[in-house]
Amino acid sequence: MCIQAGFFRQHDGNNERLVLHLFNEITSNAQHSQMDTAVPHREETVPVSGIRVRFADLPVTRIHLEPEGTELRPIASGLEQAVNLPPLPLHTMVVFELEKTSRN
Repeated sequence: MCIQAGFFRQHDGNNERLVLHLFNEITSNAQHSQMDTAVPHREETVPVSGIRVRFADLPVTRIHLEPEGTELRPIASGLEQAVNLPPLPLHTMVVFELEKTSRN
């Protein structure tokens, strides 16, 4: 309940990527921020560990974090795959580069 997640697809010619944006809402007083009372900046962050992103049926060629640039390696588990993320201080984007498609 303390991590906001949103995703979208980007298309650039024949390239496609799925972007998962994660935002850590924990404040330093151990509460998550509320939309009507959130402060626009923070003095410190409380990193969240143990985040795992699971996915299936995606033709993934590369997974990396932005803006950090960290490469992630998927772990197969049955029909799914997963990536374990490093501790999340404030925000990151998990970028799934997908196989090229033949769009016109």
